[in-house]
Amino acid sequence: MQEPVFLRQSVTSTPSLYKYLNRFIGTINVIVFIASIVYFLNPSTHAGWNVLGGIYIVLLLSNGLLIYLKPYTTTFMLWYPFLLAISMLTMGILNYSISNSYEAKPLMQMVVYIAFLLPLFVASISTFLEERYFEPHKLFKIILIVMVGFVYLLGFYFSSIIVVPYEHGVIEAIVTSFSLLFGFVFFAATILISKLIDNRKLLFIAGGIGLIITSIHFLPFLSTQSTIVNLDKQFKEAFQEPTNNKSFLRHPFSIPAYFVGMPQQDIQIEKDVIFYEDDDITLRFDVFMPKESQTTKHPVLVRIHGGAWKSGDKGADNVMQMNKYFADQGYVVYDIQYGLSTLTTYDLGIDTPMHLIGPFTMDDMLSHIGIFTNYLAEHANEYKADLDSVFFSGGSAGGQLATATALAIENGSYNDIFSDTITVKGLIPFYPANKSARAINITGRDEFLEPENLIRESSPPTLIYQGKNDSLVDWETAQSFKDKSMEKGNKHVAIGYMPFAGHASDYYFPGFYNQVFLYYMERFMWMYK
Repeated sequence: MQEPVFLRQSVTSTPSLYKYLNRFIGTINVIVFIASIVYFLNPSTHAGWNVLGGIYIVLLLSNGLLIYLKPYTTTFMLWYPFLLAISMLTMGILNYSISNSYEAKPLMQMVVYIAFLLPLFVASISTFLEERYFEPHKLFKIILIVMVGFVYLLGFYFSSIIVVPYEHGVIEAIVTSFSLLFGFVFFAATILISKLIDNRKLLFIAGGIGLIITSIHFLPFLSTQSTIVNLDKQFKEAFQEPTNNKSFLRHPFSIPAYFVGMPQQDIQIEKDVIFYEDDDITLRFDVFMPKESQTTKHPVLVRIHGGAWKSGDKGADNVMQMNKYFADQGYVVYDIQYGLSTLTTYDLGIDTPMHLIGPFTMDDMLSHIGIFTNYLAEHANEYKADLDSVFFSGGSAGGQLATATALAIENGSYNDIFSDTITVKGLIPFYPANKSARAINITGRDEFLEPENLIRESSPPTLIYQGKNDSLVDWETAQSFKDKSMEKGNKHVAIGYMPFAGHASDYYFPGFYNQVFLYYMERFMWMYK
């Protein structure tokens, strides 16, 4: 194999500058490996740990740079990109699974930790080993180049989702929230192609494409600080200076938590409690409660899943770790079902529980939620639920339903539907589809289809999560809600705009978008509970 001219070196000796750089970065790998274990033993969202997270990211990039600079090919150089990609995908998949499981998953969490450490471990070992020149078989090289080509095609598609807001369906939720992990997968492909192509011009083109794709996937992560600054400004203008509590997140974003997940909560869970049943439908809820609490009453958070009013369900379809997180914060959290409509043919491509579907209008769905509020009022003592401190939250269609419910209860004119014993203290809709129901043939009362028509000066304070690149619910829908509130004299509305974020970009619970919003959401609820 003839080495590229600009990399050609004797395979028997490594330039001294490269050798020193290799040993230095290898030593840092070892230090970060040890520091990471310390973090795993006592995970925290303290801002100081972001130093570790930042160095971890730089190290992964530096390890790739070392592979590119190495004047000859070794076995490690071909395996490291695969290990890096597998580690990133493993962390993303398992963190999502852990977040959306009712039970704790300690074995899965251990695998996540191993996946985090694996690139550091392999890079550390490689640094201090003398590896021989390795010439991959020509057919093997062709197979690898074809594989990288497919990865690049996927990278182009994912990049278009991040940069250009057009409708992609469920994949939109995956790409933007996992973008940093995917960025390292595409970086791994770039490293690999750099060791497979001998032609300088082709290497420049292929490497440049890979770096562009990687950079685009890093954009959402790099915009995190501006997200924090903008949301902090909105929060202070609409409410007041965010309060602090020892149980709150200590910083709006933890880089290590993005990779290895957030700590699991030790709480009580009751699943599939029936709150309504007739010949047509049976509705259930899950309730998440603080464990062994001595408090006589707890504030309540009611969460309503999305799914275009025709699909979705409680549980894994509704960011379950959010329920567990706030139960650990002292709330009684209800994750509820409602009837799903057959009146629309719109399809998000997600599961539809067949026992919940029927020709339901918007009025019917809100009637189902109203039945739950009456059940809650009747059974509040069983769950130590404080009816004078209730919050509503939901995403997309669930955000619209949560908005309509909260505003209708506060309005006081719908006591035939909702319990009049509930006091709504706050509303937290995620990308609420407040203007979308009519467009997909959902029928009902005007004020229920477009709940901003229910806004009054006395409407509850509202904190909204909204992706700027959401192709299903335009960011202007959230802005319209705020404008209407201001018009009515209600200034207590803030919007957390998430740069590059698509629809359902909060579904990766330890993701940068969700962490930032969670930091302000818990303070918002504490302030008004």
